[in-house]
Amino acid sequence: MQTAIPSLFMRGGSSRGPFFLASDLPTDMPTRDRVLLAVMGSPDRRQIDGMGGAHPLTSKVGIVSPSRTPGVALDFLFAQLQPDKDTVDTSPNCGNMLAAVVPFALEPRSACVVIHVSGLAAHTRNLQAAPQVSLLVMQAEVAGEPVHALPRVTLLGQAALLAPDSAAWAEARAAYLARFPEAEPMTQLGDFRFVAITLQGARQIAGFGAARSLDADALASVLRPLA
Repeated sequence: MQTAIPSLFMRGGSSRGPFFLASDLPTDMPTRDRVLLAVMGSPDRRQIDGMGGAHPLTSKVGIVSPSRTPGVALDFLFAQLQPDKDTVDTSPNCGNMLAAVVPFALEPRSACVVIHVSGLAAHTRNLQAAPQVSLLVMQAEVAGEPVHALPRVTLLGQAALLAPDSAAWAEARAAYLARFPEAEPMTQLGDFRFVAITLQGARQIAGFGAARSLDADALASVLRPLA
């Protein structure tokens, strides 16, 4: 007998794997781990009966739940599995698999992407430790339209936390509030930080089978008029 468990299969950089809501998985940890092993097809170096890709980079799982920490929307638990072992290790972290959904603005002078995030959030700490990031910007889902056919662009860049009251911070704040004026009270909170992401390239998917890459200069020429 099989039990269906909702999941979302996503790629992050060189890693990929299924994402689950914690509430959809067994609360008993040994049972949960057996479920994850079965999903990935481990232990089997080929993972032929599961969703794993026969490599540790493609044997990863994300588990998401609502956070109880004020100012943090989601808690993320990363699980590393191995193709040929029956182990589920939740002690490490993986920046590739840790994705966040955040509003963003474009700063016109530098053509960088500006986000406003909490210092308590796990993704903010990861940005400080490993500032190379990617952002997926995607058209909203349309009823009856396959998700893989929707226009989207993956932006690659380097993130930097901006020092409060610096010139770069002021420019980022102005650009962000021009798009999200309702966020002004949050800019007064000491825990929230402005992050500028200097874009280094992009991969645009205009639809099914239509794709192109852009370098930093081409990307800046496209984005500046939009800011």
